[in-house]
Amino acid sequence: MNTNFILTQIFGGIALILVCISYFVKNKISFLAVQIFANVFYAGAFLFQHLFVAGFNTLISIIRTAVFYYYFVKKPDKEIPMFIPLIFVGFYSVNFIMFNVAWYEIFVLLTSIIFTFAFYIKNMQTTRYVMLIPNIILCVYNALNMCYTSSVLDGIEFCVNLISIIYFSVLAKKYGKTEKENKTKNNKIIENKIENKKIIK
Repeated sequence: MNTNFILTQIFGGIALILVCISYFVKNKISFLAVQIFANVFYAGAFLFQHLFVAGFNTLISIIRTAVFYYYFVKKPDKEIPMFIPLIFVGFYSVNFIMFNVAWYEIFVLLTSIIFTFAFYIKNMQTTRYVMLIPNIILCVYNALNMCYTSSVLDGIEFCVNLISIIYFSVLAKKYGKTEKENKTKNNKIIENKIENKKIIK
């Protein structure tokens, strides 16, 4: 067991924890910020194992996420131009064409494209839903490569994301219900005040 192998496991573990945390943040800006740090650790994990293609792919992801982060922070009222995610889709496609060695490598390209548009979407809950798809694809991809540990980790990420979806769905319903109850109470108070005024007159 060499130093690079140990560092790969540490960096990969930290990246997974950060990704899982990102699903539970409430807004897209925080989500993207955590994802940037997670991808830095993922890139480090790949590079320690001399997996330069995967590492390069992750570096593209860091730049992509940073660009989206810039738009959400600096231009929150404006839509991100469609050509920006398409540029990154182009980068991923070139990376795939240049370095793919097996037919199932297309899964890597497919997940990168889906992740790109998941990050492009403004609504955080929609992003969570969309990211379920690449998580499933990565589970299959890693299983085909006999990377069973990675497949399990992707499965864990899928489960954590699913829990976050349920959590925020319940929270939204609860918040919506509370808001509705508060409005009803306020309306009743206003009605009572009007009635009291009529009685006094």
